[in-house]
Amino acid sequence: MNNSTQSAEFLAKFQAERDAIQSQIDKLKNTTSVSVLDMQPISARITALAASFTLERATEFLPAYDQKLFNEQMDTLEAGLEALRSRAPSRGKFSFKKKVPTAASTPTTASASTSTSATPAPPSSEPEKEKRIHPPPDTEPWVHAMQHGRQFGNIQGGKITASSFFGSNEVDKKTIKAEVTLVSLRNCIINLLPGADPKGKEIVVTALYARDLHTCVILAGYIPGSVRLEKMTSGLMVVGCHQLRMENCERTLVYSAIKTAPAIEKSKQIGFGDYPSNLPYTFPWKSKADEVQDFSSVGAGPSKNWMKLPDGSRAVNHYIQLCNMDPRDWPKDGELLPYPEEGQEDGGGMSPESEDAIDLSGK
Repeated sequence: MNNSTQSAEFLAKFQAERDAIQSQIDKLKNTTSVSVLDMQPISARITALAASFTLERATEFLPAYDQKLFNEQMDTLEAGLEALRSRAPSRGKFSFKKKVPTAASTPTTASASTSTSATPAPPSSEPEKEKRIHPPPDTEPWVHAMQHGRQFGNIQGGKITASSFFGSNEVDKKTIKAEVTLVSLRNCIINLLPGADPKGKEIVVTALYARDLHTCVILAGYIPGSVRLEKMTSGLMVVGCHQLRMENCERTLVYSAIKTAPAIEKSKQIGFGDYPSNLPYTFPWKSKADEVQDFSSVGAGPSKNWMKLPDGSRAVNHYIQLCNMDPRDWPKDGELLPYPEEGQEDGGGMSPESEDAIDLSGK
């Protein structure tokens, strides 16, 4: 099948699903009241539609103009859903609570799909310590994880490792090979490095697509294909890949070994550093991570939207350690970023080399 045929088929399927979702949004716009339950099916369909871009490898056959239209139409759908959310009754402030152990209590085991502490603890008569996290602005419902194949979305304050992507029919497998999609995550660590999974599972990620991530850390390791980041804010990523593209990203640090020059668009306060030397992988190419192409930069001279970062080994060690902890025990009341300077215990501050240029706290 040639590229023009693939493009036509993909765009036809995309347009049909886009129109169906828009019809659902328009229908709810005309109702007198909107609830969270009304919006859940729409949110799930939008997430799945966004994931189709990577799952069907659309970057390999869609012209740049059609890719731009895809992103614009996805933004329109998300804006429509956000307008509906503004009409829904408030659910109150979201917070984490630690359950006080009692003699009758029974330890619970985290889900096999993801280790997340987003489920509120049962009421207790004993004093409880609250761990507050800012309410997520985009996706409902945040207390439930959503998994479609190799896709994860709608998670706040959790850890995702290789075993998170194994299906129920793959429990006997040690390794799988797949494309991975991450959509609508808040305050999460995604650790796909070899040996990081507590169940001994491994995933060979052939390509990665991430959209709508805030205060997240992705330790991806080696990816032979492409990586695409959209709407990632206050984040950190470690990856070695063939190609990297970032769009509408802010305050994000990327420690990488990239075979071709990375591209950024409509992004600002982006940092690029070398792949950490303390990770056990040697790439067979000379990295071009410092040859960034900024398609939004205007005028002569270097772009002001990105900068070169120093070594990121200490940052990687910090997040590997956090991945072995319960998310409720992360620094700053469970918040991931910014990572602390040496000798600090309150989680405030960043490495002095990057603090002046990129403030991951967003304050």
